[in-house]
Amino acid sequence: MGDNVSASNSSQTLNRVVVCFGHGETPQDTGTFRCCPLGVQFYSEEEIRPYKILALDVAYPDESGNELRAQCRGIAVQSVRVPAKGLYRVWILFTDAPKEFLERMKCVSKRLGTQCPHCMNY
Repeated sequence: MGDNVSASNSSQTLNRVVVCFGHGETPQDTGTFRCCPLGVQFYSEEEIRPYKILALDVAYPDESGNELRAQCRGIAVQSVRVPAKGLYRVWILFTDAPKEFLERMKCVSKRLGTQCPHCMNY
């Protein structure tokens, strides 16, 4: 089975994002954190090898301020060391996520500005 990744955001304006992986938490730059219907991009202190299967717990504020939460599965598609930050930039593609969650994530990610470049075109 995969490892667990947890991404959570504590407000409707994306003031604070924390990604938990392994035994650590990595605060995220809200300007570069991405979470949309396709997946999630974040910084991690640990490298996540490409093709690694992961279980993800995602929590986000929805349109009404309530928590939108889902358990998803994903696959690491890229992990690149960023020397200036001393972290890895990780791209996870959702492979199994609740359909309702993905539909709602379209609106939520647009409102919060966390869409990936592909989703920004739609």
